[in-house]
Amino acid sequence: DTVDGNPDNGSGNYTFKKVDALKLLNYYDEEVPAVEATPGTPAVVDDENCFIYGLDEGYASIEDYVTVTNGDYEFIPTAIGNGTGSILRVYSLSGSVYKDYEIVVFGDTDGDALCDGMDCALCQFVMNGGATTPAVAFASDVNFDDAVTQDDVDIIAGCGIKADFVTQIR
Repeated sequence: DTVDGNPDNGSGNYTFKKVDALKLLNYYDEEVPAVEATPGTPAVVDDENCFIYGLDEGYASIEDYVTVTNGDYEFIPTAIGNGTGSILRVYSLSGSVYKDYEIVVFGDTDGDALCDGMDCALCQFVMNGGATTPAVAFASDVNFDDAVTQDDVDIIAGCGIKADFVTQIR
């Protein structure tokens, strides 16, 4: 929808896009939601990439790791758990979606919040250039060298037989 208006000098008409004035006023008055790591936890809120990581493998509740101020949130787990690929959807106080953060548990590529043998095949798929989500690719880099290589596959395979461990502190 548009609205026509006349300029002050009378030289012609301007066309303006119609806006919901109440929504516009609420937007400018509303404080922006903030997501922050809970002090004393190793959690990291990466606003640039929209990731939350540093959560313990097999963690039970996102509330133990982050707080949301000036808004609310909804936690959306994956089909098999609250691991990599789960979403923390943050809402403004007016109820509109502000931002989605993806959960990353290093070594967990299948979304169950555990680094085990089930994750090895997907890590190898990522290593070989397979298309996946940015969160799964980030979770696959368990030695934090900014590349998914055979070393990462081997570490995750070791976790599957309890011979290795992946730190969640990057």
